[in-house]
Amino acid sequence: MGWESLFLYKKISRNGEKITCADDMKEKMKKAIQNFVNSLVGIRMGTVSCAVIDTVKVDYNGQLTPIKHLAQTGKIQNSIFVEPYDLSIVGKMANTLKENGFTAYVFSKTRIIVIVPPICGEEKERIKKHLAKLAEEARVSVRNIRKNTRQKLSKELIKEKEKEIQSITDDFISEIDTILDRRVKSL
Repeated sequence: MGWESLFLYKKISRNGEKITCADDMKEKMKKAIQNFVNSLVGIRMGTVSCAVIDTVKVDYNGQLTPIKHLAQTGKIQNSIFVEPYDLSIVGKMANTLKENGFTAYVFSKTRIIVIVPPICGEEKERIKKHLAKLAEEARVSVRNIRKNTRQKLSKELIKEKEKEIQSITDDFISEIDTILDRRVKSL
């Protein structure tokens, strides 16, 4: 495995194996795509998903704690139910959900219902714009990784491996576009 085939970058992994620039670049780009996917989790799409409220944090014993750590959640038709493990915070949790823009009400002493209306035209367009912005940020991140990789190489090596570097970058940008298209179609 010489630099001729995979443009070796002088870096050694924890287990003593040589890591190539291509491998290093691919790993960083995979992380950029994973960050993009993680940023999409809390965005409401066409179907009801409990992930929409997972990021909401409730003041629990002086600590801001995500709802997913304090309650069981599930979906019923066009609504989400929230059942706190500690029943003393039902009211506080419902108020926090309301403060975060959700239509939430206490259904019983043990359950909160969050109404999730269908996405209308104007909101759908706003979500599409937000998704496009997140996708562009991910593309920029991938391009910056390519730029940083190129800066680590000599001019001769850059000329020799430019097509390989660009091919790897194009593959990752294409993956971002595919993820974006799937999310937009699911609206």
